[in-house]
Amino acid sequence: MVHRGCSYLFVVAVGLLSAASARSSCVGAEEGLSQVQRSLAQGRIQSAVDRLSGLTASHPKCPPVVAMQAQFFARQGMAREAEEWFLRAVELVPDQPEVHFHLGVFYDGRQQHAKAAERFRRVLSLAPSDPQAYDYLALSLEAQGQFDKAEAAYRMGLARNSGPRFDPMLHYNYARYLMKRSRLAEARSHLDEAVRQAPSVRAVHYERARVAERLGDLQGARMHAERALQLEDRGGVILDMQVYYLLSRLYRALGEDELAARYTALSQKAEIPIDARRRSGR
Repeated sequence: MVHRGCSYLFVVAVGLLSAASARSSCVGAEEGLSQVQRSLAQGRIQSAVDRLSGLTASHPKCPPVVAMQAQFFARQGMAREAEEWFLRAVELVPDQPEVHFHLGVFYDGRQQHAKAAERFRRVLSLAPSDPQAYDYLALSLEAQGQFDKAEAAYRMGLARNSGPRFDPMLHYNYARYLMKRSRLAEARSHLDEAVRQAPSVRAVHYERARVAERLGDLQGARMHAERALQLEDRGGVILDMQVYYLLSRLYRALGEDELAARYTALSQKAEIPIDARRRSGR
């Protein structure tokens, strides 16, 4: 899944604020949240942190303020504090699916898959047609080895994938599941759809190239691998090194030894970013 940046924290808060607008605990919080948003947009992170600190002091029971504080702690790697504040938000608005969803995403990021699945199930009990929640639930179940339940969740999500919670990565995630099960023709079909829905995502083209290679379509694999290399992947989901290695293998199979040698050399020189190393278990 694609991770959101700092500006997304404000989006989360706004969604909760609309649900909490009638609460006396949130009176006056709107302007403070807007100030945090402006600070984030301008790259003044410390100013945003200071303003949020003031908000948590003046509005300690305002759900969007509490949720935003939890998100900040999570981004800073302060897991214990983040979980504490997420759970506070859940206590304040237990029937708001947004709070459970973002707590589930937090657990997913820490690879606490059972806890994540519990939260996404809670989201779906409150919002039964949320395709993003089905996607995350499927990923959490798959990580726990509950493959049949994971596939059912993927299919439920795909059947509901429309509206404001549309998830452009659902086909991609389900295709990766199918590839692991060696159901390559099905995986190719879902990756074709993923390419249509998320054409600028490197990972989609990379996996489409891999499935084409396994099916013997070397020219198709080459086309998607070359496209993957053209796309930037700031999140480090698919590293340059991985694309180089794939291209070197494809060029060698196609008899283009010079290009194969070039990309083999590039793959050997490439470094793994620290953040990617930390995610290596995912």
